[in-house]
Amino acid sequence: MKNRKLLTDIFTVVLMVSIVLVLLAYLNVFPGTVQDEGSASYIVLSYISVPLALISVALIDLVFPLIDNRAMLKENKFKVKAGVKIALFAAAVIFGVLFFMTDALATAITNDFVGVAIFVALYIAQFCINLDPKPEPVEEKVEEADVYAQYDEDTDDEE
Repeated sequence: MKNRKLLTDIFTVVLMVSIVLVLLAYLNVFPGTVQDEGSASYIVLSYISVPLALISVALIDLVFPLIDNRAMLKENKFKVKAGVKIALFAAAVIFGVLFFMTDALATAITNDFVGVAIFVALYIAQFCINLDPKPEPVEEKVEEADVYAQYDEDTDDEE
């Protein structure tokens, strides 16, 4: 992908802005509260900041690496890594939506700390799977003139 670095930087900024909007919504900077459906805080959180964050993370962590490494999709190891990463990301998103946005899991998980811990564990697990290949180590080539120059410097110090 030709402009991956630029697109990654752009969506990283979008992700940071959406995180700031989430924090502002939870700090009641916008009119209304997060729990009141139809209030500005609820709209900013539910329809603007969280979807932007999810789209940005999906593009940065899943889509761009898959497009860049589509030649590696022929390898079974890469397919398994990509499948596990996609499944963990989907599980984190579904759990997050059900727990934070709809309160559908409120009866099953009464402790907010446990719910946040499950979401963070799922997200960090998928984040630890890297779809980009490891870069090859760069060997430094030393030219003969550099070796002789270094030897000359060492002999000058001894005199």
